[in-house]
Amino acid sequence: MTQAQDEALNRLFPLHVDKTRSLGAWGDQQKDVIDPWGGSHEVYRQTAYEIGQLLSQLKGHLRERSDH
Repeated sequence: MTQAQDEALNRLFPLHVDKTRSLGAWGDQQKDVIDPWGGSHEVYRQTAYEIGQLLSQLKGHLRERSDH
């Protein structure tokens, strides 16, 4: 999900704003993950790498929250 999609969901469902967040919002930088559809194998590899990095950051964030 991109930040624009997240914002659209928040406008449509304002009571549930705290239940959605794009994966890129968990990283050190607010960023969208590029959709690799139709791209080369390298584009797919780069996207997979970015998702892996963001998931690692999310995991660290969740770990920190559980330690408190």
